[in-house]
Amino acid sequence: MEANPQTLTVLAQYLAETINPDPDTRKKAESFLLQNEPQPGYAILLLSILDKLDVPEHIRQGGAVRFKNFVKKHWVPDEDSAADIIPAQTRDTIKQNIIKLMVSVPSKIQSQLSEAVSIISDSDYPEAWPGLMTDLVSRLDGADLNVIKGVLLTVQTITLRYRDVFASDPLYTEINYTMTHFFPAYTKLYEMVTSQIPNAGQNPAQLKTLLELLTDMFEILHSLCWQDLPQAIFDNFKTWNGELLKYLTFVNQTLAAEEAKEDEPGTIVLLKTSVLGTINLYMMKFDSDFQPFVQDFVRVVWEMLVSTGLEKRNDPLIANGLLFLTTVAKSCEHAFFGQKEVLEQICTKVVLPNMRLRDEDEELFEDSPSEYIQMDIEGSDTETRRRTACELVKGLCKNYEQLVTTTFGQYVGQLISEYQANTTGNWKSKDAAIYLVVALGMRNGTYSLGATGLNDHINIPQFLEQHILPEMQDSNVNNNPILKADAIKFITTFRHQITAPVLPHVLPLIINHLKSSSYVVRSYAAGCIEKVLAVKDGQAARFGVADIQSSLSGLLENLFGSLTIGMGGNDKWENEYTMKAILRVTGVAKGALAPFVEPLMGQLNRVLECVCGNPRNPQFNHYLFETVASLIRFVCEANPPAVEQFENVVMDPFQQVLVKGVDEFTPYVFQIFGQILELRSPPLPDRYSPLFTGLLHADNWERHGNVPALNLLLVAFIHKAPLLVVQSLQPVMGIFQRLVSLKALDHEGLTLLTNVFQSLPLDKLQAVLPEAFKVLMIRLQTGGTTKYRRALIRCMSLFVYAHGVAPLSAMLDQMQVGLLDQVLSGVWLPEVQKIGGFNNRKCCGVGLVKLLEAPEIQGKPQLWLQVLSATLKLIDSPCEKEQAVDEDFIEKGFDNEFSKLQYAAAPVPKFENSLPETQAALMQAQKSLVQLMPVIQQLPEEARQKLKQYVQIA
Repeated sequence: MEANPQTLTVLAQYLAETINPDPDTRKKAESFLLQNEPQPGYAILLLSILDKLDVPEHIRQGGAVRFKNFVKKHWVPDEDSAADIIPAQTRDTIKQNIIKLMVSVPSKIQSQLSEAVSIISDSDYPEAWPGLMTDLVSRLDGADLNVIKGVLLTVQTITLRYRDVFASDPLYTEINYTMTHFFPAYTKLYEMVTSQIPNAGQNPAQLKTLLELLTDMFEILHSLCWQDLPQAIFDNFKTWNGELLKYLTFVNQTLAAEEAKEDEPGTIVLLKTSVLGTINLYMMKFDSDFQPFVQDFVRVVWEMLVSTGLEKRNDPLIANGLLFLTTVAKSCEHAFFGQKEVLEQICTKVVLPNMRLRDEDEELFEDSPSEYIQMDIEGSDTETRRRTACELVKGLCKNYEQLVTTTFGQYVGQLISEYQANTTGNWKSKDAAIYLVVALGMRNGTYSLGATGLNDHINIPQFLEQHILPEMQDSNVNNNPILKADAIKFITTFRHQITAPVLPHVLPLIINHLKSSSYVVRSYAAGCIEKVLAVKDGQAARFGVADIQSSLSGLLENLFGSLTIGMGGNDKWENEYTMKAILRVTGVAKGALAPFVEPLMGQLNRVLECVCGNPRNPQFNHYLFETVASLIRFVCEANPPAVEQFENVVMDPFQQVLVKGVDEFTPYVFQIFGQILELRSPPLPDRYSPLFTGLLHADNWERHGNVPALNLLLVAFIHKAPLLVVQSLQPVMGIFQRLVSLKALDHEGLTLLTNVFQSLPLDKLQAVLPEAFKVLMIRLQTGGTTKYRRALIRCMSLFVYAHGVAPLSAMLDQMQVGLLDQVLSGVWLPEVQKIGGFNNRKCCGVGLVKLLEAPEIQGKPQLWLQVLSATLKLIDSPCEKEQAVDEDFIEKGFDNEFSKLQYAAAPVPKFENSLPETQAALMQAQKSLVQLMPVIQQLPEEARQKLKQYVQIA
């Protein structure tokens, strides 16, 4: 595609059509652009569009987004791609022109190009793009502040990744390169910008631009210092801290008054927030170097916290200020906080004002409950005033726990007294008191983990009894909903203090709040149930089915009642906390859920039908399918014939998911079908035949995210309907060949082949196995990654364990005489002891022992000795056994590419579990060892002694 007027016009037309209201027009345009992505000139054409002033800006912006996504998708070639679709010449052209283009386009397009530059630099800078920083620096010489803004934005995105990666020599090399080629120009620009700020004091627009540039520069400084203090900054550390202190105290009444009219943080707030982030970094990582400046910053931050208003626009500034004081309070510079008078001022002037609920918090609770929850308990990216005020209290307790508890405790009493004097008008006082007690009481832990250590100087059980349970015992669950949420959150935080005898008294109170009309209260109640039931004592669950048996029916009824409120409406109704609680209950109740299967599955199928129309909440959806898998597992473990009941209530509704083409759900459906199939006994009913036929369609296997689930289902058919599979062996082996050809999925192909030769009669495979192993050997020679080699070793080990060495040797000899010997010496034996996983090593171990017993190997003493040495090394480096499914996986949620259902997997791999460990297998082959004792004498003395020891143990 050449960048001529005609092609540019066509491209602009299709870009415009991607935002056309008509879905068919949009789909055609998207399809056209997608088909043309592999064309050599496509990326250059997109860049050319961005430079055309006669093209409407919204179309150019769409082109910029598409270019960024193209770079993100293709700049680093996919490991399974046959070829790199971006030629070297195109790459060079892009890198030569993108900076010039980026600094000349409008800001919305500029931001997209800046992201593209960041993506390219991640892989190419500095080695493959040495001119990047020089090009950027050359743009700083002009007086155009918009160009300078573009350059700083780009450098900011490039250096931002320094905060997200582990330290390494290549990373330090890159940072040093950036410092060498950028920092001199940075300091010169800094002097220019700061010299203009005093003269812009009466020009708010100009001052705002200069402060925005300064904020960008401080963010770059922050990134450059993230890993370590660069020498150029360290040498002038006093100067830089003086500058940071200067702008932390910056005042301009005109601009401040203008920005006070806005709800969002203004330029001055963002500047000071950035400064606070940097000094907090210095305090955490470079405290000894920063020590001379700490007290000055503490004084300034203290004054700022006391004088800054409670408006929401100031939240990031206040939060960062509180975080800084928290870091200082935990450090060796904590002496400032060790006086009762100081602590009283901190409590009254800093902690309580920022801990008290504001009107906008109430509005958030009512109007945006999901956002309230995210800010209150989930730890959103944006630190809140309340959370950081609590963290400050915890930080102060680190060195002065008793003094802080005594000092702050008196204010807890005052707040409770205020509430009791007027429970209707002063309920916010109790809200603040609960927050303060939680902050004081939790020595260690988080909301997610619970309080794992308690402050010895505060009586948490007493506060629970006197002030939390009465709130929960209120018969009107809709009265004071924020206090109800606070009380439930308190119980959740201190859940480790709830013992089995206490649970029957607390659990019904929490269940009752699932009926609340408040989304937040229902969510907190469900979350509390889930987290309480997840408590462990060591590795054992504290609560089992006996602890919830009496409440089980009401618990399920209320959870599903809460779950289905507003179901199918436009507002978000998919409450992941409730769905997660249902999942946790199934994991605790296990087989006791058998009487509830049909009503529960009826409810779950209704929910599934609703979410199919708009699968917008992936976390909720994952818990939904995991719940189904959990029911199937535990009920069928208690009563195996129940699998037919699940077939009747699951198969048809789940088939509809496939019919509707809900791509997000198809991997889940295939896993559930595979789980049911593995649990049932042959012969299979007729309903499975169409499923098997559809499973073999090549289109299903094109989407990589579907493959693990499809493979699980196909393997289940191999286990349960081998004759059906034999009749369709060619398409099955076609799937195997496709999977093995892809680096990302080759292990799936080897898993498929392994199950084929383990489960199907060898005589039925004579026509396909030689070609299959030929494919494996070609892949080993042309693209044998470490992952592939180890998966291949496991596969061949299990083949010789199942069928002996002779068939494998014969097949490989058809390709090249003596090929097995070459594979053993060059790949199998050197690599086998590096394979991880207890079960994987057992598979490899039994294969090695079969090799030792094979006449084909025994006739080659030196090769046999190599096999024995590898076997002894495998025994000498054992692996821990894999753990059975632990309900802790519930906390991990889902994966965007493939979300494995933990409960759908077999609890114990039956075949691997039946295999002997390598040492036991070797002792079972003593006859072969005795026959070749003269060869064994060639082993090193240490190896001979170990072998002798194994024989004596046996």
